[in-house]
Amino acid sequence: MELENPPVLEAFAYEDLLAQASECSTRDICDLAPYEELQAEWQRVTEDWPLPIPEVYPFPDRLKEITGGTLYTVGYGLGEADRWWTCAAETAALTAQRDGDAVMAAYWLQALRLWWEGDAKAYLFVNPENYVADVLEPALDGQWHKLQAQSNCDAVLVGAGTS
Repeated sequence: MELENPPVLEAFAYEDLLAQASECSTRDICDLAPYEELQAEWQRVTEDWPLPIPEVYPFPDRLKEITGGTLYTVGYGLGEADRWWTCAAETAALTAQRDGDAVMAAYWLQALRLWWEGDAKAYLFVNPENYVADVLEPALDGQWHKLQAQSNCDAVLVGAGTS
């Protein structure tokens, strides 16, 4: 479907938004940072997010802290923002499709495609082209069953709208 106002992927220098590694673990694994650094990473990433965000699923104000976690891998905030946004956009697309709003369904599918074909997603996920080919392309062609089957976002979007 050709959209009159398609989503646009803005420039996103995600590398500049990541936390600065400040620590190494006892096993000499570096690129680690404390929660405060990752919270700051989360803030930078979500404030500079390069695509539209579904209104009903805004990013939470804070990154969930892992119980008992003291050090996080640099990029964890970006990864969690990616997970949140992907679930929000998938849910928005599926809801629009279920409600018969083909334009909004196509809009969110195209936004997902832009993200999954971008550099930041390649940084986070091995072989993102498989998701595009196996899940998004069929949905864009009206075959929604793969997106419906793999979209398990209830746990991710818990508390949506209560940021």
